[in-house]
Amino acid sequence: MRLTRRTPAWLALAICSSLSLTGCFSAAAEQASGEDRISVAHMQPPRSGLSPLSDDAFKLSRWSAAETLVTLDEDGTAQPGLATGWERISDLVWEFSIRQEVTFHNGKPLTAQAAAHSLQQAIDSTPVPRILNGTTLEVDVHSAEKIRVATADPDPLLPQRLSSPQLAIFDAAAYTANGVDPAGTGTGPFQIVAVDGISGATLDRYDGYWGEPAAAAGIDVKFVPDGTARAAALRTGEADIAEAIPAGQAASVDQQLLTEVAMPRTNTLYLNTESGPFADPAVRAAARAAVDRAAIVQSVYESRADVAEGLLGPALPYAAKLRESEEYRQLLEQRAEPAKLSSLDYISPSHPVCRWENY
Repeated sequence: MRLTRRTPAWLALAICSSLSLTGCFSAAAEQASGEDRISVAHMQPPRSGLSPLSDDAFKLSRWSAAETLVTLDEDGTAQPGLATGWERISDLVWEFSIRQEVTFHNGKPLTAQAAAHSLQQAIDSTPVPRILNGTTLEVDVHSAEKIRVATADPDPLLPQRLSSPQLAIFDAAAYTANGVDPAGTGTGPFQIVAVDGISGATLDRYDGYWGEPAAAAGIDVKFVPDGTARAAALRTGEADIAEAIPAGQAASVDQQLLTEVAMPRTNTLYLNTESGPFADPAVRAAARAAVDRAAIVQSVYESRADVAEGLLGPALPYAAKLRESEEYRQLLEQRAEPAKLSSLDYISPSHPVCRWENY
């Protein structure tokens, strides 16, 4: 995935054009308010009606329309969010102090009761948010300003777990019989004021925000699945920010507008090692040696990808230290040498020998 943006985003004006998009992004809104707004072209529309208990939670987080008790810095260290601090009471119990003088977008105050209710809704949901898979949590209000979270097993990373956008805190009014509605019920510098199904969304600056106020008057979102259209929106100025420009379109965009972000994603070739030719480690080694990964990066991805290093790529700095370890070096030394195959007949066309996966 690539993230592309105009810099600075809040200075760019939306321009109507003949792209295959639904209307203009923000021209009308800017003319009405006299303030700059941010126009965003997202790759994927909401899959679950912007429910924060689904993967749509990450959109709410990117729009700064929902917040969690804990945030993470660049090193993954837990930092205060809607919780000003926390304490490990025992191996199984953590206590979190809820930030005071915070209001939801509907004006209601954030309380320990509201925070506990929101977490309990996530715990009780079906399916459970991915961040809670394999865990058992209990939450209760300990005082007017504190909640306690108990785990079935010791979880030293519980604060980091609570930083997941899927555990964002919402007012009780968000939770209805028809699902979770984040419009007007979250916290953050921007509030959702309108959602147009899978077409787009409108957010305005929330002037009652507890932290640093937003510089832009609002965000106008369009969901644009077509990568060529997203690139064109960025190129013409119809979008200030376009998510995931296809590699083949990157050359058509002003390079100063592109920001490449290393992602922990890999394209992987899995071999059937249970039976058939790839049950032989030497044949697997031959397949490994035959794949010209650098050529794939240069041609298919137009040099906008990296050759994988081990199981985890360069986007994860901590993995580099593991690859430098003596254990990893010894593991590599145990790999089989490539077999010298004299004929492709060694591989039966009818046998399921491999598959590609992108994750």
